[in-house]
Amino acid sequence: MIGFLKFVGILNAAVWFGSAIFHLFGESPALQSESIRTLLGAKYFPYFSGVIAQIVADRFFYWMLACGLLALAHLIAERLYLGRTPQRVGFGVVIGLLAVILCLGLVIQPRIRMWHVQTHAVNATPPQRAASEKTLRVWKGFAWGFHLVLLTGLGVHLWRMAHSPEEKRFLGPSQIRC
Repeated sequence: MIGFLKFVGILNAAVWFGSAIFHLFGESPALQSESIRTLLGAKYFPYFSGVIAQIVADRFFYWMLACGLLALAHLIAERLYLGRTPQRVGFGVVIGLLAVILCLGLVIQPRIRMWHVQTHAVNATPPQRAASEKTLRVWKGFAWGFHLVLLTGLGVHLWRMAHSPEEKRFLGPSQIRC
């Protein structure tokens, strides 16, 4: 059973880490690429590529949340099966990752969506658009920072899952019964 738990934990951490890398360095830049500009046309590209990116980011949020909850369930299952408390660092990393994911999905992404709509509003004046675009860039910067923190934490989590500490082979003096 412990081998199965370890496999599930490593598989979840690898999928979690890999999907975050793909989202950040694969699909997000692709949605702002020249191919999408050609597909949508220069007139519609700025607005629709941003909307499509937000739809993808919403799906990414749910995927990250599911992986995080599975990692938390894995730690609890290990605790129940092995009868020992999970390591505080590992538990803290998973809780921290869930906090970052919730902050990205519930705070930052809605702000990006709001400022994107205001930047491309038909009835906005040029000074309003410029101010909205500046604020949008700031929120996107926050999102990139949080994504980099997320990637770092996911790398640590994957490393910890793949290199779990070896079980003690010998009993300590306090564990010997006379």
